Amino acid sequence: MVIKKSIIKKYDTDGVRESIKSLSKQIEQIVDDFSRKKNNFDKYKDINKIVVSGMGGSNLGARMISSVFSNNIKVPISICSNYDIPNFVDSRTLFILSSYSGTTEETLSTFAKAKKKKAKIFGLSSDNNSSEIKKLFLEKKIDAYIFNDKFNISKQPRLGIGYSVFALIMIFKSLNIIKLSNIDIKKIIRFLEKNNSSLDLYAKKNISLDIAKKLHKKQIKIITPSFLEGNGHVLRNQFNETSKNFCEYLVIPELNHYSLEGLTEPKKIRKNSIFLIFQSDIDHVKNIKRLLLTRKIIKKNNIEVIIFKLNQKTRLEQSMEFLQIGSWLTYYLAILNKINPVKIPWIDLFKKELNSS
Repeated sequence: MVIKKSIIKKYDTDGVRESIKSLSKQIEQIVDDFSRKKNNFDKYKDINKIVVSGMGGSNLGARMISSVFSNNIKVPISICSNYDIPNFVDSRTLFILSSYSGTTEETLSTFAKAKKKKAKIFGLSSDNNSSEIKKLFLEKKIDAYIFNDKFNISKQPRLGIGYSVFALIMIFKSLNIIKLSNIDIKKIIRFLEKNNSSLDLYAKKNISLDIAKKLHKKQIKIITPSFLEGNGHVLRNQFNETSKNFCEYLVIPELNHYSLEGLTEPKKIRKNSIFLIFQSDIDHVKNIKRLLLTRKIIKKNNIEVIIFKLNQKTRLEQSMEFLQIGSWLTYYLAILNKINPVKIPWIDLFKKELNSS
């Protein structure tokens, strides 16, 4: 099956392809912003925990970071995706209000509660003229990082993850909560730029398009190593929103303690199911063995399995490699499904009815 330029033009009317291609530029922009601006993070030096309040695409960056840096981050990160906040929030909590659109009602509702708990509040949002949260930051004199999402033409949070991941990374780096050199970041940017040429539409051997074709018309289940659980969450969101294809994810080693028995029934689903496994050679040696055994058992149940082996050398590098290929393959699956990858009609309908009087 060949995807013609005319088909891309017909369904991708909002610049999704350009947003995906611009992942490296999003990261570069964030790093440049932080190098030019004087950010005073001294007031946050005594924090002992972080809470990121955000919904959907606005908490994806935090999920990726909490997984990738789980082995060396100096303080715990929790994600608040609700109207309420955790009871443990206090004066030593860095409470980050994250809303890409600036209009997320759940996130806005957590501000007063975090303030009452005397948390140290910091804001994160795109520079949206209709942003309620940006107005809140200005009125209440809340420190914030407002970024111009010029390299996310689609304006969809799930396609601007380079901004949300690296905005948090640069904040945490400034606070000495994580260690990451500028050389390491430049290496990631160079890799993403180079790798785009093998994933974009007319590459000679396009692995993302090849995988998308195999996933077409299937119920998708993702399997990831635990340090890439955040990526599994991101890809699950992108399959559902971008491809309009229902998807869930499972994590090694946790899945081995319950999910394998669930492969038995219902038998009718087997023909339409497919597992997409992300393999990492830098994971715990026992987890590498677990992954291969998991694949073996899935195949014994006559369910199709695809393995994609991540090739980069560090956790963060593999996370960004995962993010890039995942964004591309969900894009191609949307085109194969003959739908606009930006439009989210069911979510829009839900929000409309939720807010109707």
